[in-house]
Formats: sequence, structure tokens, C-alpha cells
Amino acid sequence: MTEPMPRQAAVLCGGRGTRLRPHTDTTPKPMVEVANRPFLEHILRQLAEQGIVRFVLMTGYLGEQIHEYFGTGSRWGWDIGYSHGPADWDTGRRVVEAAGLLDDSFVLLYSDNFALVDLGVLADRHAATGRSLTLTLKP
Repeated sequence: MTEPMPRQAAVLCGGRGTRLRPHTDTTPKPMVEVANRPFLEHILRQLAEQGIVRFVLMTGYLGEQIHEYFGTGSRWGWDIGYSHGPADWDTGRRVVEAAGLLDDSFVLLYSDNFALVDLGVLADRHAATGRSLTLTLKP
């Protein structure tokens, strides 16, 4: 049984990025530039290439910079919503607080990891398990 691939991604963007200091003293970790773009933009572009163009960015530390840069996402043809909370919220709390913005089915990822994952294959494997959650680890 194949279910449609999720069309929304929730991205955790709230940590302080302490291991990247001093770069993150005034810039949130997802906005640190890699190849002339914020790292988060690379992630969102990769998701968009696979058909996901609706995002919920769960921000915290210096989150206003993320919001200012990406706005509604219309510049890229994306739809971006935001859930903002304190930097010390853990992953679960961020997802719970963003629940009203999330579809029943969505991809959840961190804003400081980049992995080339075929989301169509992942969605098919997830549907085949009949489970409510699939965790993917990529070396």
C-alpha cells in the first residue's frame, strides 16, 4: 500500500549553535553561510526539488533573522510558516507548539544536517511498515 509522500516539512531551527561560535554569536546556526547561501536555504532547496514546498520553521535563538530572510517563502515559490519559542525548548516541545501548523503527515528534520535522501522511497518504505513514525539515519 503506497501513501502519498508528505508535502510539508517541519524544520527545527531553534538551538544556539554553541559549537559554531564565534560564527553563531550574532547569527543563528541555520543562517551560517555555506557556498554563499544560508545552510538552511540549501536544505529547503533540496526538499523543494523533491516536491516539498510547504515548510514550518520552528525557530528560537535569533529566529527573527530566519524569518526576515525567508519571509513567506514566496520568493522561491514556497509557503513558509513559523513557530517561535525560547532557545532552550527541546525538540518535542517545539513540535508540540507547532502542531497547529502541521499536516497529519510531514517530514521532520534538523536545520544543521544535510543528507541526500530520496523522500519518495522513504515514503513508500514508511507506508509499507504501517507505523506512525519512521526514523531515518544517514551516514
